[in-house]
Amino acid sequence: MGLLVTRCLAKSPEARYVAALDLAAAIRALLHEMGAKQSGSLAVHKAIAIPAGFPPEAALPERLRGHVDQTMAFIQSVLDGTSTAETDRQHAARLAKEREREEQLQREQEARENAAREQQGKERAEAERKERERQEQLKREKEAHENAERERHEKERAEAGRKERERGEQLKREKEARENAERQEKERVEAERKERERQEQLKREQEARENAERERQEKARLQAERARQTAAPNGERGHVPKEVLEKTASGNMTPSPQQGNLTGGRVMATQPSAASAQRSEAQEPKSVPASEIQPRLNSVPADRYQVRREISLGGQGACKIAYDQLADREVVLKASSPQGGWSPERIIKEARYAAKFNHPNVSRLLELGAFGKDQVLMTMPLVEGSSLDVVLKKISEAGIPGLTGYSMLAVAELFEKICAGVEHAHSTGILHLDLKPQNVIVGSRGEVVVVDWGLAQPLNAAELPKRYASTEQQPGAPNLNTTLSGSLASDASVRAIGTPAYLSPEQWAGDPGTFTERTDVYGLGAVLFYLLTGCAPNQVQRPTDLDPYFRHSPTPLPSDFTRRRVPPELESLCVKCLCRDPAQRYPSAFHVRHVLKSWLSRPEMWGLYGASY
Repeated sequence: MGLLVTRCLAKSPEARYVAALDLAAAIRALLHEMGAKQSGSLAVHKAIAIPAGFPPEAALPERLRGHVDQTMAFIQSVLDGTSTAETDRQHAARLAKEREREEQLQREQEARENAAREQQGKERAEAERKERERQEQLKREKEAHENAERERHEKERAEAGRKERERGEQLKREKEARENAERQEKERVEAERKERERQEQLKREQEARENAERERQEKARLQAERARQTAAPNGERGHVPKEVLEKTASGNMTPSPQQGNLTGGRVMATQPSAASAQRSEAQEPKSVPASEIQPRLNSVPADRYQVRREISLGGQGACKIAYDQLADREVVLKASSPQGGWSPERIIKEARYAAKFNHPNVSRLLELGAFGKDQVLMTMPLVEGSSLDVVLKKISEAGIPGLTGYSMLAVAELFEKICAGVEHAHSTGILHLDLKPQNVIVGSRGEVVVVDWGLAQPLNAAELPKRYASTEQQPGAPNLNTTLSGSLASDASVRAIGTPAYLSPEQWAGDPGTFTERTDVYGLGAVLFYLLTGCAPNQVQRPTDLDPYFRHSPTPLPSDFTRRRVPPELESLCVKCLCRDPAQRYPSAFHVRHVLKSWLSRPEMWGLYGASY
């Protein structure tokens, strides 16, 4: 018995019984040895040998350690002979309490689990609700975004369609304008041809009348000679009665067919009388000589024009923007000023040229008058804008990409308007001779006007250039933008007309007999060169370097002076305009404009050069 207890109470778990069955078997063996009496009492407590809650096959020593006290109590009660019933009651009470405690713990555990499940269910339901709300919100946002995107696409399509329609209408209008311009040009050419033919016909008729008049006079002289010889008695000559001469002369005024046979069979036309010729000459208008214009000018009241501000448009000198009280409008006022070099003769000259113009791309004359007896004035329409060089400078300073900020098509269209103005001036027989960016005004509403006709001359003028007053400030050192109009103060051998940076070789020589439409064609090429590159074509340091420059330097190429992509057609047009030899240039501004319009009419140019480079 002591060995059994010692083994059960061993310190090391490995020394104890392995399983409850082994311990029960050992106890049965011990009771068998002690006798039937103890064995009978043991049978009552046979089920207690294995504690409740442990399976029979429990083999882990740890599961037995908690029940050693119970087993030992049972064994001790057997050994001491105490009542097993008391032991059973105590054990049953302990088991009941244990069961109650376990049930209580189980109920608490179940309650906690139920509460946890309920909490988890609530949290899961709340999470699902929030997820559903989030998904619905995302769905609504997605639908709103899709609706906004559809509306944006619809607006873009509508805007693109509108722009395309406007572009189509614009192209249609431009095409119609080009066709109208070409039709008008053809009509103008045809009218000029007919006018030339009419003038030639009139000239031939005039020559025929003159020849007939000479033949008639010769015949009258012969008849008078014969009559004198016949009427002289005894061969005396030299005396012809007055009645005979008058009758002969009056008879020859309207020759008969028989008289016409004396001239070889031609019938002469009836000639007008001297009185009718005088009347026709009196009815034909004659222009007033320039020297007689000033005394005939109407005197303008001093307070009619209220000067608003002064302007300086290129090389046309000091002009003023003034308010005309009578006409209720603002005009450009230019008046003669001996201090500024603008003599009355020069103002009158420019006014008479401007009076011939009637074109939107050329400055026109509104009024020619005088302030008192010494000062002459002229007024022109006001164009709100700036000169071409100022416009391009502002665009460059604004940071627009490219040297000028204009697309190539915009450059070509602007240049076409300049050519149209110069072409109109040539049709009236006037050469500009000072074409440059400073003399082209770009209006705020798209107007393009060629101004400053102070250096202009008639086509094929034979007189030597008169030096009025150039803007040369320092004698001996004029700069490239100095407007020259005669012999230089520093070098009398140079009689240049124009601005050195833009003038042609024949203008540098200063011989007006060589000035033709091709001279202004060079000026047009110089303006186009500036539009393409932002600089002047005559690349010299001083005006006096122009002579060797024209002799030895090749024609400059715009593509060598800019980083922009210059269309080959525009470069070829510019180079041909800037040829040193006038014979190699385009014959007139009409030809330049025709080539330019042919290039603009090509549809592929809009895709290649429609954007600014």
